[in-house]
Amino acid sequence: SFATFLPQFEVQIQGRFKRTPRGTVYCGAEVTEPMKLGLVSKGLCNVLLKTLTRVISADMHYSFGSDEDDSEMAHIVFTAWSFFDRLVGTKEGETP
Repeated sequence: SFATFLPQFEVQIQGRFKRTPRGTVYCGAEVTEPMKLGLVSKGLCNVLLKTLTRVISADMHYSFGSDEDDSEMAHIVFTAWSFFDRLVGTKEGETP
């Protein structure tokens, strides 16, 4: 039945840090265009995201971006340890 169906998928990403990370590593997404949300839409998004922060991960951060000077783009990020199921590190020259 549909009630017992759990979709499963896996996404693999390979990359390289430009320098050794220090502190907490985050993973997320940002929107390059300014978000144009009305008062009701922005309020509803705030409520949903604050609920998501409490329920799923207290280590989530989001922003709708800065309205005045575009110094901050809209984004949502999670700590890497709560976002990734597995993180594999290999030394330069080794095969992952």
